[in-house]
Amino acid sequence: MQSYDRKLAVRRRGDGQDGPFAPAFTTATRSHASGTSTWMTPVRIGRRGPVGRSSVVVNSAPIPYSDDVQDEQMTTPRRATGSIAALVEELELRQPTVVTARLLAEVVDASNTQLGLDAAAERLVRNGWLLPLRTRHSWEFAPGARAGRHGADDEWIELRAHLAQHPDAPVAIAFESAAWHYGYADHRPSRPVYAHRRGWRPPKALDHLRSVTFDWRLAAGDRDGLPVLRPASMLVACAERPEAEGDWANADTWLPETMRAATLVDIVDEAENRNTATLARLGYLAEWSHRLDIADAVAALLPSRLSVTYFGPRGDRGRFVNRWRLYDAVLPRRPSPDDGEHPA
Repeated sequence: MQSYDRKLAVRRRGDGQDGPFAPAFTTATRSHASGTSTWMTPVRIGRRGPVGRSSVVVNSAPIPYSDDVQDEQMTTPRRATGSIAALVEELELRQPTVVTARLLAEVVDASNTQLGLDAAAERLVRNGWLLPLRTRHSWEFAPGARAGRHGADDEWIELRAHLAQHPDAPVAIAFESAAWHYGYADHRPSRPVYAHRRGWRPPKALDHLRSVTFDWRLAAGDRDGLPVLRPASMLVACAERPEAEGDWANADTWLPETMRAATLVDIVDEAENRNTATLARLGYLAEWSHRLDIADAVAALLPSRLSVTYFGPRGDRGRFVNRWRLYDAVLPRRPSPDDGEHPA
């Protein structure tokens, strides 16, 4: 995995130096398996620009300083007039992904600019440093190291913006998106999906994402600054809301991996006192994934007499699994000794 460490080094030249602009650089280092690569993004800062004001011109594409980044392309520079030069410098130092109105107010204060909050936001947007988002009073920051005034293609940017303003929102990445985030799945879901607790209403800014109601009990994990259901919660969610899981076709890849990552204690804590159908499906998923310890623990939570449970459309009953009194029309058969499965 690549990691970045970015510093802003601004060198100002006094009068008498070459030309009206003095060069400065934003340096970025990237650590990877084959070594370390360094870029320097030129930032021209002058006391007097061509229109009589201090100005900054940042070339948004980095100049490569090692052989493995020769494909970097130069793009049209972005300009920051003197009134926002200090704001851009402060944002480059902080490197936020999302800029809320509250954060921008802090940046304005730290920059000692005479601009008000609204004027600062308008000029940063107009000059391509802040990119508008659907979430009110939120913007995506486009740093100088990025190729122009473009977003980072982050499918969760609106959720990040919502969480930046409402950090206690009861949401977590779930189902196939969670499997992808943890590295259990081989492909990215076509539409991101998150879970929210019962009673919470998704805002319109998130309507491009798929949302599913699910009340998890274990605290969500954190991946790349986003809440993600823990493996045990993922499994119980799939057992309780199987119709919400969008990647059953590739379950032989992500389901065993998720089962291996879940601990028995977490499974019991998340599953205890759930309804019979959820427990029957969960036990079956564990047995199908050859986590027999989890299957036995879940079986102990079930009543002695089970009603029939369906896993998939009722019209296509599939095969009957006697131990769980369950019809499976979703998963392929994974034979095991004495698995108790019979054709419907």
